[in-house]
Amino acid sequence: MAKLSSKDEKAAAKLRKLTKDDLIWCILEMEKHNLGFPSISSILSDLEHKKTMDNIGRCEKLAKQAHEKRMAYNDLIAPYVGRPITEIPKHIFDEAVELLREAEVADKEWFRLSGIEQRRTKNV
Repeated sequence: MAKLSSKDEKAAAKLRKLTKDDLIWCILEMEKHNLGFPSISSILSDLEHKKTMDNIGRCEKLAKQAHEKRMAYNDLIAPYVGRPITEIPKHIFDEAVELLREAEVADKEWFRLSGIEQRRTKNV
């Protein structure tokens, strides 16, 4: 096997770290550009951009899901606003708690995918 240049060795090292799906994507991307023969680093940059855009799409869905759960919670609790908590029927209360739990799960996943450290609230 021929000796690779340091630039080629770096590209090869990056390719070895990719998943099978990512490698297939790179091959298909190279076929699209077969006239210009793009560099591996260019294709890897395109792949990184694609992954980032996919991640943004997932984050948008999670944000929408959390918002919808909180709006459903507000609609469910609205008739009981201003009343003592003991006047809320148990099944309504349980459903409201579950909606908030689902919104929190979506928020946590959004923070994880976004790479943003979630602040912890202090219990007072």
